Parts: sequence; C-alpha cells; structure tokens
Amino acid sequence: MNERPELDEYKLEEGNKDSVAFPELVTLIHSLSEPAPSRPWGRTSFYASDASICLRAQYYKWKGIPVTNPVDETVRGKGESGKIYEQYIKELIKRAGLWADEEYRIGSSDPPSSYRIDVLFSADALRYLYEKYTNELGLQRPLPEDMPRFIPVEIKSISSYPFDGGPHLTGVIEEPKWNHYCQLQMYLHEMDAPFGFFIYINRDDTRKAAHLMWRDQPLIDKILFRQRALVWYIEHNIIPEGEGYVSMGSRGGFTPDRTCKLCDHLYYCKWKPIMEQGSKKWKNKVKDAIVMVGEEYWTDEQREWFGE
Repeated sequence: MNERPELDEYKLEEGNKDSVAFPELVTLIHSLSEPAPSRPWGRTSFYASDASICLRAQYYKWKGIPVTNPVDETVRGKGESGKIYEQYIKELIKRAGLWADEEYRIGSSDPPSSYRIDVLFSADALRYLYEKYTNELGLQRPLPEDMPRFIPVEIKSISSYPFDGGPHLTGVIEEPKWNHYCQLQMYLHEMDAPFGFFIYINRDDTRKAAHLMWRDQPLIDKILFRQRALVWYIEHNIIPEGEGYVSMGSRGGFTPDRTCKLCDHLYYCKWKPIMEQGSKKWKNKVKDAIVMVGEEYWTDEQREWFGE
C-alpha cells in the first residue's frame, strides 16, 4: 500500500450479521458441566473450613451421607466465579513481592487433618516492604514483632451484603466471619504461627478488606477437643446431637437457624419435625430427599417412616 488509502467505502457500519443463534451449545455445556450425583466418598480427615460447623453435619460428611439439598446453579456459578477473584488476589500478592507459596498443604494425624492454605507470605519480604513504604503510604498500624518465617493467608470472595453488612449482619470490613476465623485458627495451629491474615474481595466491585488474626489458643483447644470427640462418635457409630434447629410455622413452613440454613444435610437431619408439623409441600420435599439418599443410609427411625 504505497498511496494514501481511501476509507470511505470501508467504514464499519452495523448491518446484517452472518450468524445464527445456537442455544444447543449452551445446552451441551450445561449438561456436561452438571455436577455428578453426590457420591458417598466419606472423609478420613478434618478440613479447616469445617472447624466451626455442627458436629452432626461433620459426622454425616465423614460417613459419606449423600447431600439432600445441593446448591442451585446460581449459587454454584457464584462460587466458581469467586475463584477467579481469589486468583486475582494471589496475582496481586505475587506482584507485590510478598508471595512465598500457594495451595500449601499441611496436616497431622491426631486428630487426622488435611488443610490447604491459599497463600504463604514471606515474613522477610513483608517486613522489608512494610517498613520501606510506611511513610509513603501512611501505614499506621505496626507489624507484630514476633513473626514466623512464613505467614498463612486465606482469601475469600463474597458479595456486597456480607462485605458491607446490614441491619442484622456485621460486614467483613469490620470483622471476619466466624467460620473464617475458626478456619484460619487451624492453620495457625498446624503451622505453630502466632498470627495470620484473612483477605476478602467483594466480587461485585472488587473492593478489598483484610484482617490480622492472632492465634486464639482457647478456641483452638475447643476445636481440637470437638474433632477428637467426633472421632469417638464415628468409631462407635453414634450420631452426635445436632447443634442447630428449625422453627416450624403455623402453616407448615419452617425456618432453619443460622447453623442449619446452609447445611448440606438439612432435610436428612431435620426430617422428623418437618414430617410431623410441616405442610404437604415440605413433607413431600423431605420424603423425596430421604428416598434419594438411599435406604443404606437410613436410620432405624427413618426406615419406620419411609420404608415400604
């Protein structure tokens, strides 16, 4: 092209598009990406993310009881997209020069545990960079003096409501969520570390919040006791008492408390009050869930109710 090109006849104007709607591709992707039916693998070790949940729910996980109320596609999609935001935070940590390792696995045998920590900070790098930029960035809070070689860091992506909080919820800008606090405590226990960090990212607008969490030994001791107690229950095939409850309404509906609301085994655990006081709609829902679990996982009482 040696001469000045004339662009008039090559202007890009929206016109007919040589394309065709192809919903079959969406159907195919959704079909192939559906999670496989819950397979009762069971557990052989404790996960840090379960540190704060009901012992009965943990018992069901260990025993491999199939899930009775799996999350829907919308919730699952948000969880998958959250991984992208968490990876983004990891990249920021690497660029900042704080990264030492990621997906770091650690655990023990008494009680059996298998933990995976999102990121490890290099304490030397953190100390050096923090001191270097304290004045320039106006960093007011000093770092702890007692710093291990590596510092555990957990990352979570959440939506705006739990991030900012509301009338009945304290947002993570002010304090970490209780289950996340317990989770990091188990990392501190296994690493014998005095403190760690928790980083939140709001997946609606990418705002971030961070917390330094000190080692809470009394809480760690309670969690370890609960874990050892659960091992005993499992060895003796005794189901622990549930630590949550459902409130039955006058019209047969029910409201699970905070402990039960997100439990994978809500219908399996709280089937009886719903069957006794629930509406026909909820009775059918619970019956379908119990049947789906399979007779091999029914308790004797469930067998009396649902058996042919």
